[in-house]
Amino acid sequence: TVAKATYIGDEKNKGRSLEKIIPNRNDAPQNYLPSLVSGGTPGFRNSRNPRDRDLRLSVRPQFSAPPTTPVVVGFAAVNRGLLPFGNGAVLKIFQDANLNGLGESNEELQTFTLASDVAPNDSAVRSYTFTPASRDTVRFVFTLTAAGDEDLTSNTALSQLVIGSPRNAIVVNEILYAPVQSSTDFVQDQPDFIEIYNRSDSTFNLAGWSVSTLPNENGLFDRYFFTADSGQSSTLLPKEYAVLTPEDTASRENSRLIKSFTYLSNSSAKIFFVRGRSTLALANENGLVQLSDNTGAVVDSVRYFDDWESPFLSSASGKSLEKINPEFPSNDRRSWTSSPDRQFGGSPARQNAAFAQSLSAPATSVAVQPNPFSPDGDGRDDNAVIAFNLTGADNRIRVKIYDVRGRLVRTLENSSRAAQSGQIVWNGLDEGGQVARMGIYVVFLEAIDSISARTESFRTTVVLARPLR
Repeated sequence: TVAKATYIGDEKNKGRSLEKIIPNRNDAPQNYLPSLVSGGTPGFRNSRNPRDRDLRLSVRPQFSAPPTTPVVVGFAAVNRGLLPFGNGAVLKIFQDANLNGLGESNEELQTFTLASDVAPNDSAVRSYTFTPASRDTVRFVFTLTAAGDEDLTSNTALSQLVIGSPRNAIVVNEILYAPVQSSTDFVQDQPDFIEIYNRSDSTFNLAGWSVSTLPNENGLFDRYFFTADSGQSSTLLPKEYAVLTPEDTASRENSRLIKSFTYLSNSSAKIFFVRGRSTLALANENGLVQLSDNTGAVVDSVRYFDDWESPFLSSASGKSLEKINPEFPSNDRRSWTSSPDRQFGGSPARQNAAFAQSLSAPATSVAVQPNPFSPDGDGRDDNAVIAFNLTGADNRIRVKIYDVRGRLVRTLENSSRAAQSGQIVWNGLDEGGQVARMGIYVVFLEAIDSISARTESFRTTVVLARPLR
């Protein structure tokens, strides 16, 4: 027997011959592969035969990075030949500014020259650090030139750098996770929804953006994409809202969201429907809403709990969870409360009913607004925003609320890290979760600068009021 080969046919390779990879090696199955050419290569060199000298470029088709953040673009010259090869080979990277797919001299970023041969099945890795100047996608061209290379088909490669979105440029701003839905009450069913808000001064295209939820016991989670209906732009302008909601109905005006929140009828509100779904399956007790951009980078996330709801409600059903101010931290429970909107139970695609103004404190001081405030769940002056301005840039702070007799009512921060300035919300509750009594309260803030160890403290007062009946 001169040669013997054992093989198993595969329907997907029908019409292609089985070629020996290296002719002077054994007849093991590992030395055979289907031809790269339909019909095979009878009478010619096998398409699977490696050349003696063959360098090939290897580069990822896509990189991603946040804006203005340096990213390492790596690429390699891989030796697919049978002999050591590559000494003196030249690798170049170009920024394809005119998008013609060619590496032109005025687009060259850097040149690399190999100082030694590359062993068979080994590679020479090089990298270039690139800092994007804007949020526009950057396209690269890579070239490889090696004298004596016997296969030039893989000596040019293309790649792109997709610029991600700044963290918290767009934030989750409202969540209806427990909608009112009943087949027996003859009331319009609410859909669950997630509202996002562009708090930045930039415009974003939401195509490819998504929201994901808490993984189940198998590690699987739902992901919903912002897919615009025909005639609607996927562009989110600065200070604009967008709503993601499930819907089976094809018509926007017949959707459950429009029927439940009638002020949206015939409006230009950005509503993205998740078609073929009746629910987003958001958790009712504790859940996760994670917003990702088109590169997969997380832009904002909220891990919410049912005890974030207003203490004035016996049930959160039909009431959305609203962020008090889009500028506040997303994962601080004090940034959220139940919607006080009595007509709709939420405010998708418009300023939240629970909205409270941001506040800036004068230099090295503490300020409170509104003052007085009335935490009664009516949506007006329900929360006191405590703003501080410190001397140091990196601090540990304690913030406590006392009554006029000096008794501790609530600890808002206890050795928490803080920047030079910031805001804290007091919702009027004491340590037991009950609404504090009407009266005057003292806000006491202590801070220690982590760099200089300097300490400072501030006091101010806030009045907790209630409407006279």
